[in-house]
Amino acid sequence: MKEKLEHKGYFGTVQFSTDDKVFFGKIQGINDLILFEGKSVSDLEKSFVESVEDYLKTCKEIGKEIVKNGQPERLMPDFFDDENHSEWTW
Repeated sequence: MKEKLEHKGYFGTVQFSTDDKVFFGKIQGINDLILFEGKSVSDLEKSFVESVEDYLKTCKEIGKEIVKNGQPERLMPDFFDDENHSEWTW
């Protein structure tokens, strides 16, 4: 039985509310509170992945340092994206 979810090196807790009949969790190791939920395991997994992707996108958009497992994430600058990379010659 998996007790945690993982996506791109981020981990999320897995819990179940008997009152609400819903799975829920929290992304761990970041400096923000991001919760996710789903009525089924598949819904929970999808919600977790969407939450991680939204966290990464939002941090990039607002210029916030991305944190993974309590440590700042060292990312390559935007000029290293795939679109520009394809034009480079070595």
